[in-house]
Amino acid sequence: MELTLLGTGAPAGLPRPDCPCAACASALGDDARAATALLVDGALLLDMTPGAAFAAARAGRSLGNVRQVLLSHPHDGPAVEVPAGVPQPGRVPDGRELALLTGHRVRAVAMDSPGTGYAVTGPDGQRLLYLPPGGAPAGLENGSVGMYDMVVADVVGRPDALAKLRAVGALGPTTDVVAVHLDHDAPPGAELRRRLAAAGARAVPDGTTLVVGAYEDVPDVPRRTLVLGGARSGKSVEAERRLEAFPDVLYVATGGTRGGPRTWRGWPSGRAWSSASWAPAS
Repeated sequence: MELTLLGTGAPAGLPRPDCPCAACASALGDDARAATALLVDGALLLDMTPGAAFAAARAGRSLGNVRQVLLSHPHDGPAVEVPAGVPQPGRVPDGRELALLTGHRVRAVAMDSPGTGYAVTGPDGQRLLYLPPGGAPAGLENGSVGMYDMVVADVVGRPDALAKLRAVGALGPTTDVVAVHLDHDAPPGAELRRRLAAAGARAVPDGTTLVVGAYEDVPDVPRRTLVLGGARSGKSVEAERRLEAFPDVLYVATGGTRGGPRTWRGWPSGRAWSSASWAPAS
């Protein structure tokens, strides 16, 4: 099963129109991203975005053989013009499965925010999961979905979605995780690649075609990392960021007063944690 990413950016694209921020100013070349849309085997289009036909042509693909167009999230602004010959976009109710004449099967996955995820099984049995921007799967149970060969998701905006998938065995060490819906809150260039690699994910330029189930490019997740730095230098933030895409994190924090003994504080107060599965040391 082949997947062509016609766009990998947020719904407004990157750079955002009329935004003067540093991230938008540096979003040039391969770092410039159209709104996310996925073309699966030339037959299934996930999300209809402005200029989809042109994006497909630039990637060496055509929308002429598309048999189904599915939307993953509500679209703001004026309606997107559907290219001639392409079916009208629709959505599948949560939990329902759609069978295409091409042999693809698409199951709608319930989310914890407005939108719908899509689990696609190709004619060859390879499995792809696509999640909408700002969304994570809801109601997952251990072993209920099986492991996906590829997950395409909002890794920067919702890293806890990966933690949820890992917790139930839906995301394993050979799963290729591709970050999409990238917005101007994502760091540019090498810093983005570094952060994604720590989560076991990667980003690719618009127009990239990937083979679902090809594992050779899956980043190797670091197993042990020692974060060093001075007082209030951001060590905790960096450590938390490296683990927010993983479940079952044991958080140990130390503290004390200058004149007294150092004691275990456990959960630092007043913080919002990345995953509900994280636990304090007792």
